[in-house]
Amino acid sequence: MTSLVDCLDAWAAIQPDTILFAFDDGGRRRSFTYSDFAVRTRALAAQLHHGEGLEHGDRVLLAYPPGLDCVVAFFACARAGVIPVPVHPPKLPIAAPLARLERIAADCAAKAVLSTESLADGVRTTRSYAAAGPPAQWIATHVAPGAAPAPFPDQPGQGLFF
Repeated sequence: MTSLVDCLDAWAAIQPDTILFAFDDGGRRRSFTYSDFAVRTRALAAQLHHGEGLEHGDRVLLAYPPGLDCVVAFFACARAGVIPVPVHPPKLPIAAPLARLERIAADCAAKAVLSTESLADGVRTTRSYAAAGPPAQWIATHVAPGAAPAPFPDQPGQGLFF
């Protein structure tokens, strides 16, 4: 095993039904087994590569509230060889935090911002009445349960995150 993704896949083969991650968000508990997590991260990695055109070595911002969506996106980036740059999500509809995030994106040459559907929608709404500089590509990353991943070979890179 040479990467974090290799370790995840090895454990998913050994104990697929064991809970890997759990998160309680104000009474709403979500969890992923090793197998479910591996399937979701592979599906998102394929979406990022095939659907969004991200390439090995590209940088993306991860702008998520606390929760499992960020963990899935982080590991999907590791599978795709895309370098995640975790940032605090902007508080909308105020344009200043969005401008700050876009300066970070420009500074690290991020190709896109990965986030939740609700935050991506909020960014579109905020942009409709506030100029926040050059827009970054926002990608909502929700992967439906049981999503079948497109064929995608793991391409972990040398750097895990910035």
